[in-house]
Amino acid sequence: EYFPRGYLQDFPREIHMAYLQMALESGVLGVFFFFLPFLLALRGSILNISRNDINKSPYLICVLLFGTVFLYYVFQPNVGRHDIPLLGLILGVYMHATLYEKNHKF
Repeated sequence: EYFPRGYLQDFPREIHMAYLQMALESGVLGVFFFFLPFLLALRGSILNISRNDINKSPYLICVLLFGTVFLYYVFQPNVGRHDIPLLGLILGVYMHATLYEKNHKF
């Protein structure tokens, strides 16, 4: 009864750093692959900001959102299933920015 029931459930001890908590629950590789889409999207946003021929504002918003997520997880514990929709929404903002840019070349 003291163990989590599944992946990203509330850990039975108080850990105030989500990266450490997730590493204890799923391992270092699990944390790496969980955040890999965010790291790739952050890299893509930064590369698109460095280009001169595009609208930079959607990518600046994406960089701020990704930075907020990475900073938030340093100081707060992972709350499990409640974080997943927010993380999906942030990735959706990035996907919208990239698809909009591909369809509306200036």
